[in-house]
Amino acid sequence: MSIVLRAHLVVLLLAVSWPLCGGTKMSADADRLYDLLAQDELQPGVAQGQVQAFSTAAKDEVCKRVAGESPANPLVLARLNLIRTPSNRAQQEAAYLANLHAPSATARRAALVELEELGHPQARAAAMEAAMDAEERVASLATSLLVQHASEPEVRRRLEEVLVARKSEERYHQLVGLLAAHGIEAPAAVVASADGGSRDGGSDGGAGG
Repeated sequence: MSIVLRAHLVVLLLAVSWPLCGGTKMSADADRLYDLLAQDELQPGVAQGQVQAFSTAAKDEVCKRVAGESPANPLVLARLNLIRTPSNRAQQEAAYLANLHAPSATARRAALVELEELGHPQARAAAMEAAMDAEERVASLATSLLVQHASEPEVRRRLEEVLVARKSEERYHQLVGLLAAHGIEAPAAVVASADGGSRDGGSDGGAGG
């Protein structure tokens, strides 16, 4: 085999193997970053410093992975904001939207907070739906996001609905207190109906006696 032919073969082999080696390293870096974000005990200050050691490409790959998971790892989802870049913002938004109804309350809370932080157009609608979440932590968070916009008629009506639905449940006492602090009251028609029911009950009791 001629020297020229051998040289061409070497160049060809390098051209083929170089992207593969780069891709393998990138996947390994992304694996390490993902595992870091998935740690149970991870102090925010420490994590912020550690993630900066990773390349933008590794951060983007992790975001792509999380957006493709169903459901996402709750801890990783909640920490995606630590690796946010202009190039992975869309992937993060997709991940948050996909986890608004995730089994994990941690994932649902993270999705609500980050959509609001990003100013996503669906953030308000997501919070209005989540305000009636069966998990108190999620419902309270959604309500705290909504009370900032209580001057808007649609939001105020939703908060009134939440108050009516939750005011008699002890586990929602903080949520009810938050609504009261922002001047949210039950609609007059609901109050009148409740008062009427009480009076009727009192009359029946008197008749029975």
